[in-house]
Amino acid sequence: MHRCEEDCINRRYETCETGIINMLSNEGWKKLLRIVENDKAIHIQKLIVPNSPSGPFLQKIHQLFETVIYANYREPVFQLPEGNTIREIVIMSAIGLKAFTAGPNTHLEILNVQQCTMDRVPQTLPKMVGMTLLSITMCMLSVLRLDMFVENENLTFLDVSYNQIRQIIPATIRSGKTISIEKLVLSGNRLEHLDMGIFASMAKLVTLYIMENRLTHIGVTVP
Repeated sequence: MHRCEEDCINRRYETCETGIINMLSNEGWKKLLRIVENDKAIHIQKLIVPNSPSGPFLQKIHQLFETVIYANYREPVFQLPEGNTIREIVIMSAIGLKAFTAGPNTHLEILNVQQCTMDRVPQTLPKMVGMTLLSITMCMLSVLRLDMFVENENLTFLDVSYNQIRQIIPATIRSGKTISIEKLVLSGNRLEHLDMGIFASMAKLVTLYIMENRLTHIGVTVP
């Protein structure tokens, strides 16, 4: 059997499923490169890395992949290095993840984080200027500060459903700037009162989801 066939324990829809890739050895790196040459996607059951599966490791593989999906992420911090070219990052289960940090980045378009302990939107979000979709769901967000999104002119879809959001703080109006978000998902939070006037800075907002909150009052305060 050819070596690249031995690397895959299963293959479907141009995706190679492999068992363990040990990036502590040269053989692990060679195995990864062999699979990349023959398949469009890789499902790795267990990845062994020197320190963290983000940061320097992500920088080492960024020219090989456009999308990286973590079924389980166990580190408290996710680091996206400056200049990384990955377009989409999905972190499906990250119970211990408390922070996402990024250097200046023009390539990342989609960030999807699920089941984490982050209690705020990443402070380095303004550095990820190419982002079009941000999804942080089933985490610990309690306050949503709209000022955080002013610099992200390409961000049109924000999903922060199923967090613990009780308060939304409106953006400070800056000369000539508005928030670009067109679709905002707030479902499954802990909002009790909603003043629609807080969305005055979101001139492009078309769709707003607020189901499964604790709303007792919805009103509009005119500035």
